[in-house]
Amino acid sequence: MVNSLLPLDNFVVINKGIFTSYDQTSLTILYQPIIGTLSVSLYLTLLGYLDKNKISSSGNSHSDLVNSMQMKIEDIKESREKLEAIGLIKTYLKKGEINSYVYELYNPLSFYD
Repeated sequence: MVNSLLPLDNFVVINKGIFTSYDQTSLTILYQPIIGTLSVSLYLTLLGYLDKNKISSSGNSHSDLVNSMQMKIEDIKESREKLEAIGLIKTYLKKGEINSYVYELYNPLSFYD
């Protein structure tokens, strides 16, 4: 995605699976050595924006992520790109005066897949 990410850009998180303790183990043991701790942290933070009984979050701005994760916006973008490359997230963008992103979260592969 060529578009630059800005702190005022909005985002919504959509959960495309049910995240279990087995998924968390797979994420830390299998994925973290490949994508790094910042990407795993971003994934878990985005997951945290979801209520337990909902499949999508309310709207938030990327400045919320910058503040809560204490990361630069460039590091968030790079971490998101690593998550996209490994299939844990799909990103959709609606361009406008303030861009709107949709982040679809997918479960990691398990040890048994």
